[in-house]
Amino acid sequence: MMVLEGTNHEFTVRKNECPGLMRNLRIDSIEQAERLVEELHLDAERMRDFAESGSDWFFEFDSELRFSFVSGQLEQVIGIEPKYLLGKTVGDFSKHNRLASEAHLFNDIRAKMIARENWKDLTFSFVRDDGKHLTLRTSGKAFHDKNGDFAGYRGIGRDITEQVSKESRLKSLAQIVETSLNEIYMFDADTLKFIHVNYGTRKNMGYSDAEFRELTPVDIKPDMTLDAFQMIVEPLRNGSEQRLIFETVHQRKDGTVYPVEVHLQLVQSGAGSAFVAVIQDITVRNKQTEALRLRDRAIAEVETGILITDAGQDDNPIVYANKAMERMTGYTMQEMLGQNPRFLQGDDRVQPGLERIRFGINNAVPVRETLSNYGKDGSRLTVEVSISPVRDEKGNVSHFIGAQSDVTDKLNTEERLRQSQKMEAIGQLTGGIAHDFNNLLTVVLGNCELLVDRVRGDDFAGNLLAEAIGATEAGASLTKQLLSFARQSPLQPKVMNLNNLVEDLSDMLIRSLGETVELSKKLASDLGNTLADPSQIKSAMLNLAINARDAMPEGGRLTIETTNMVFTEGEAFQSYGIEPGQYVCLTVSDNGVGMPDAVKSRVMEPFFTTKEQGKGTGLGLSMVHGFAKQSGGHLDIYSELGHGTSVNLYLPVVGASADEVAIANGNGNTNIQGNQTVLVVEDDARVRRTTVARLEQLAYQVVQAESGPQALDILAKRNDIDVVFTDMIMPGGMTGAELLVQVQDLYPQIMQIITSGYAEDGTIPNDGTPCLRKPYSLAEMSKVFRQLSA
Repeated sequence: MMVLEGTNHEFTVRKNECPGLMRNLRIDSIEQAERLVEELHLDAERMRDFAESGSDWFFEFDSELRFSFVSGQLEQVIGIEPKYLLGKTVGDFSKHNRLASEAHLFNDIRAKMIARENWKDLTFSFVRDDGKHLTLRTSGKAFHDKNGDFAGYRGIGRDITEQVSKESRLKSLAQIVETSLNEIYMFDADTLKFIHVNYGTRKNMGYSDAEFRELTPVDIKPDMTLDAFQMIVEPLRNGSEQRLIFETVHQRKDGTVYPVEVHLQLVQSGAGSAFVAVIQDITVRNKQTEALRLRDRAIAEVETGILITDAGQDDNPIVYANKAMERMTGYTMQEMLGQNPRFLQGDDRVQPGLERIRFGINNAVPVRETLSNYGKDGSRLTVEVSISPVRDEKGNVSHFIGAQSDVTDKLNTEERLRQSQKMEAIGQLTGGIAHDFNNLLTVVLGNCELLVDRVRGDDFAGNLLAEAIGATEAGASLTKQLLSFARQSPLQPKVMNLNNLVEDLSDMLIRSLGETVELSKKLASDLGNTLADPSQIKSAMLNLAINARDAMPEGGRLTIETTNMVFTEGEAFQSYGIEPGQYVCLTVSDNGVGMPDAVKSRVMEPFFTTKEQGKGTGLGLSMVHGFAKQSGGHLDIYSELGHGTSVNLYLPVVGASADEVAIANGNGNTNIQGNQTVLVVEDDARVRRTTVARLEQLAYQVVQAESGPQALDILAKRNDIDVVFTDMIMPGGMTGAELLVQVQDLYPQIMQIITSGYAEDGTIPNDGTPCLRKPYSLAEMSKVFRQLSA
């Protein structure tokens, strides 16, 4: 109460409204009172301005807890004009604007107000009529009238929606940072001491938070010095970089290390500058990267040509080619990039396989085809192409990958194999027929010769026998050629030098070639020796020379060349079907008409000939081919139509001298005479009877056996056998060669002779045992038997 003495004026001043006034204030004049009132009005206006200038609002409840005053800011917050609030309780206007989950808050505050207690920082949610959710905070204080009675509450409110949202985001961010399995570090920009590390860092590294605060980034990077680290972060300090990314190695507390990628920034704050580093363990990524690099290196180095095209670009251009593709085509990868693979077909675009490839690409399905491609130098390649679509993570075709293999040599090898198998089958058939035919010829020839003495003086009968014997000898010559082709002709190999053989035959060849054909020789001076049958070599050379002459009807040049060759394991087997090693090569070349492919593919078949009827048997080249194979070699023909033909005869090199022979001179027995006893071993009864009759005519005593085991039984019972004369091929599980081995072991004093119509590789003994080739004449038989005495 403020009283102005000597007047009728009375002023009431509440202490709460004017805290600057003293409780007992004496005013001596009207002027003083007016000034005081003016100051009071000014203070009230100032306080009102302060209140209205902020975003907070003020309110007052009367003793009935109804709004008696609300500042204008509240309307901006909750969207309700203050005049609608005056005289109402909080519950009257806000019961539809509160969340049911927060009812307990209002119950608590109402209890406080009933108890006339102050409240501070009541935080609650408020839903505006437009649906917007707010977070509000209020504080209130009870006030009293002049009598000290409770008069109501005065308070202040604030919209903290943005603050709460920001705090929530910051809290969430802090939680994310703390719980992240990525390592997150914060360290002082000056001292480099760690300020904070998250849970992921502590868990992975094994250090506690307190231990980290004693460390710097250099302490956990074993391969880095302090100076090196200072150089790394300098661009952040001087502002030339805003962020750095680099890779290094971290070391855990237990000493283990692992590769990391560091994302580093310099952050300025009110508390100072700090570096923030986000670390990612790149162990798995490095392994994946290395796996990708390994795959890239493997694809680059694999011998199969690899092309990758981009299905997302027009015309599906090439985007990658490996080294094998470069070697195969002659184009570099840069030359292939951007082009469609069809450029490799050149002008040869009409290929059945191309249509199927286009279908596979258009329908995004794998396809495999054989095509003709062309290298940069124009050479034609036969390639096997496999194309597959490559799909992205959504299943869409993003690329195509093509694997290309050059199968030119493979197809040629397969064709040679088919040809070889065909020749082998024909040879087996031919050999079997020739063997049986030789046995028949032996019987015919033997019986004809036995009849000669009986018809002596009968010219007519003698002429008939002479014709029969001549026909038999012609048949024997034919079977000899057939057996040579079939690689079943008994050979008598010797160590020789082909150069000497060529020189010995030169005069004969010149006479055979005629005046229009020039003979040229190119003989290697260091030519190796070979083990072969000289008669077969001579026959082969003569056959090849005659064929060359016939291919040059207008004359030309025939060249005979000898060279040394070395075949590697893969080259020998894949190209020629022979053993790897050193070979001598005899080449007979002409510049004649050459051969088309259709002829060249059949030229070594028996009875195949391009000559006129009656001018060739078709057995010449087949005989040479069979002899080459039987001798461990190979016959190869190269021919171009209109340019000529080259025939290469390969024979294995032996390390013996030229004078060394492969067969011995005999077993040293010289005691045979026409009155000796001969054991004849022959399974064919007709041949056996003829052989016995011929030997008896030569005055030999003869004992017969039809198999090897029977012959051994006879030898075990008799001691008068001087010679064993056996056929090579016999039934019963024992060949003539096997019989002679046992005879040599058990009865070394007994002499041995063998006969055969043909012989498979390696079955004719090479120990000097005399051999009679069926069919043989009586004179040849007598000569072989008599030579044992020499």
